[in-house]
Amino acid sequence: MKNGSETDVDCGGSDCSDCLPNQSCQSNSDCRSGQYNSGTCGYPISCKDIQNERPRAGDGTYTIDPDRAGSKYQAFDVTCDMTTDGGGWTVITPCLAQNKFNAKLVAEDKAAVEGIDKKCRPYTYHKNSNTHSYNYTFEFPAGFEEFQLHNYALKAAGPSRSDLNYKQTDWSQAYGTCVGGGWACGDISFGTLDQSGPVDSFYRRLGEDGCVDCVLEWPANDTTILIGQTTQRFRISWGEGSGGSEGWYPCWRGTIRLR
Repeated sequence: MKNGSETDVDCGGSDCSDCLPNQSCQSNSDCRSGQYNSGTCGYPISCKDIQNERPRAGDGTYTIDPDRAGSKYQAFDVTCDMTTDGGGWTVITPCLAQNKFNAKLVAEDKAAVEGIDKKCRPYTYHKNSNTHSYNYTFEFPAGFEEFQLHNYALKAAGPSRSDLNYKQTDWSQAYGTCVGGGWACGDISFGTLDQSGPVDSFYRRLGEDGCVDCVLEWPANDTTILIGQTTQRFRISWGEGSGGSEGWYPCWRGTIRLR
């Protein structure tokens, strides 16, 4: 029964354990998540939030509500990496970005072929001697300051050779003159929409590369990359130029981890 200082049955108050989400409370200290809204305990907003409240929480599936019980997002399950580089990473799969975090595919320079496949992976390629440049952005309202790419790889698309030989510095264009000269080459880059351009990219990590229908591995697996500010919008950008029919699956495999 609910008695004494309890805020709900056998939880909250000065004498009982913390209450779970949806149980009644009077302050953050009554809730396991450390959060309450209108007298009810809420869910944590991210895996980092869980770690802050429960430092010994292990890797696994947890329920989060990324906008603190706001109207745009409802609570849902995510995978948390509580081990790598101190833990607290919310794991974003392509389908989580697409179905839960409002991912948008936007053309800066439109390709002949574009789309999202059944595994929620964006892809683009142009035909003949054309160019294209795209941004793919999803929201993370809990906020993040750093990211990792885990088991991550891109894949060349189209029947011709795709070239990775351009350092993108501005979100508006992910292709340009090849390093060392020559017709346009592309890059695949990562960062936040809240900055003018990416903070890291495949070209910066791999240098010159290219192939037909091949998979290129991200060479800095599980390396923590700093954004330099707190942001809520993660962006992937890619492009390609030159002759033939070529392009990219910029997130063919793997996950993006935010903290």
